[in-house]
Amino acid sequence: MLVNISPKEAYEVVKNYHITKGWKPYAIMYLYQAEWESNDGRPVDLIDSLIYWDHYESLDELREDHPDDWYEKIDEGYSFTNLLRSDDKGYIKEYLIRN
Repeated sequence: MLVNISPKEAYEVVKNYHITKGWKPYAIMYLYQAEWESNDGRPVDLIDSLIYWDHYESLDELREDHPDDWYEKIDEGYSFTNLLRSDDKGYIKEYLIRN
């Protein structure tokens, strides 16, 4: 499903789909925004974006799933700071990685 709408509107379209189970709303909206920007404003495929990307809430979680190539995965994906979560060192980075 190719669409050219805002990330919030895109989330509203897919929020009840089975494939969104386990995804945080803010991660879905960030993924759509990042994909839209990387495609130079062209429409984003809402379903394929969720199928081909994974969300990791911490670097430790990412390293656990990809012990040998986590650094390359970060280079190919997106990282963002979740301003709602923090630890003693500051805000926690989260990662969207192409699977």
